[in-house]
Parts: sequence; C-alpha cells; structure tokens
Amino acid sequence: MARDNFISDHLVDMRAQLRDSYENFHQNRDDKDDPGAANPAADAAPDKYLPTIRKNAETRDCDRERRDLEGRIIHDQAALDSERDILKNRLAELEKFSAVLESSRARLEDGDLNKLRLDYFSARGRWSAFDQRPVAAVGTGAASGEGRGTLWVAGAIIAGSLVIALVMIGLFS
Repeated sequence: MARDNFISDHLVDMRAQLRDSYENFHQNRDDKDDPGAANPAADAAPDKYLPTIRKNAETRDCDRERRDLEGRIIHDQAALDSERDILKNRLAELEKFSAVLESSRARLEDGDLNKLRLDYFSARGRWSAFDQRPVAAVGTGAASGEGRGTLWVAGAIIAGSLVIALVMIGLFS
C-alpha cells in the first residue's frame, strides 16, 4: 500500500511546520535571554504577585472548606428530615396499634374470638414493620447472645448420640 493511505500529505506538512516553529522558538528565546544581563523587572515580578497568589489560594481553600461544610450540613438536614418523617409514621402506627389493643381488650369478653385474633395479628403485623427492636425467638435468649451456649451443648449431645449409635451398630452386627 502507498504511504498516502496511512498518512496524508497534510499531516507530513504539519509535522514539518511544528518542527520549524519549535526550532524558531528556541532560537528566539536564546537570543532574548542573555545570561550576562540582569533583568530587575523579571526578578521583581514574582515578589509583587506573591501576596495576591497566596491570598487567592487561601480564598480557594476557605471556599472549598465552606462548600464541604455546607454539603455536610445539607446532608445531615436531609437525614434529620427523613428520620423525623419515619418517626411520625411510627408514632401514628403505634397510636393505631394502641387503639386496636384497647378495643381488643374491651371486646375480649363478648366478641367473636376469630375476628378479634384477626384484628390483633393484622395490627401487630403493621406495627412490627415499624418496630426497630431486635426480634428473638421466644425462650432462646438469642437477642442477648445467651442461646449460643445452649446451642453448643445441644450439638455436643447430638454428636455423642451419633457416636454411641454407631458403636452399638458395630457391636451387634
């Protein structure tokens, strides 16, 4: 294939122009920058602008910190509003559950037991969706971690029973 297929003539010309510009730039810079001549204006320029640069940097840092703090405050305010809404919903559900408990207790003596149970468990289910306490099985002590010791003991008893059963099968077979 010919070279024209990969690189057009325009790119080759541009590369040559860039090379010439680069060489001209360095020649002009070398001519202007005579190391023997001192340029007091060039030496004074950084000192003149240094306080402004420092002030701008401090202002940028202060603005960055202000935006960061503002973002944190907005985030916490949104979280607080959300938590407040959740607590309002939870309080409303607790009041409903309390009303159901009071009416259930009043209807306990003279009401239909099946309908009363249905009302109670329905209200209990709605309330449990908002209940934030850890749920533990009755009598296991799983919420406080007390059930772990009894679980280990039960496992040891089952393993011992299996060993005894295997020994008995081995003796009587």
